[in-house]
Amino acid sequence: MDELQLFFSHSHYDHVLGLPFFEPLFDPRVAVTVWAGHLFGSMGAREMVHAFLNAPWTERNGHVDDLGVTFKDFEPGTLLDVGGGIRIKTAAINHPGGCVGYRIQFGGRAAAFVYDIEHMPGALDPVALDLMHGADLVVYDSAYDDSEMETFRNFGHSSWQQGIRLATVAGAKRLALFHHMPERTDLQLLEIEQKAKALLPTVFLARQGLAVRL
Repeated sequence: MDELQLFFSHSHYDHVLGLPFFEPLFDPRVAVTVWAGHLFGSMGAREMVHAFLNAPWTERNGHVDDLGVTFKDFEPGTLLDVGGGIRIKTAAINHPGGCVGYRIQFGGRAAAFVYDIEHMPGALDPVALDLMHGADLVVYDSAYDDSEMETFRNFGHSSWQQGIRLATVAGAKRLALFHHMPERTDLQLLEIEQKAKALLPTVFLARQGLAVRL
């Protein structure tokens, strides 16, 4: 039987709308484990997924217990051991409604996922720096340009320039710019990538279908 582990950063619609159409979740040949910690103490992973998969929001209209899915809750800050030598560091990060950042460690390599996060002007978030420290790959919330931050203050996102600042101080080897504004055209994103590479040669845009070997 195939095994699949799903880790929620948070549960805003732009991150979970595809869940009712994620076929492995409904495939009895796949053992799925769902992890969540962003709502620790107020809502567990089982209750959260049940809300997504019930009428009138989806035609599935089934109870999550019928799926054979395993649900695991954790408090942000917990170091998770998911087996196979994989350990995952977790941390609460600054985003409305709560969010969890992850650092996945395996075989002497590390990948940090730091999104959605809003940075404070003129400051380097210590939680982000800790997750990113020496990582082989960092995937960072780069929704905005620095010049747009004041307009979108309290929206819960960061800028590609801040990602470069953090990655540089943290000594991260590669930086993937993630969570692009939907309004951006492909050309605008490529222009951002060129500007970013001029500051940090190891930076690149996260793209659909992209695979990165660590």
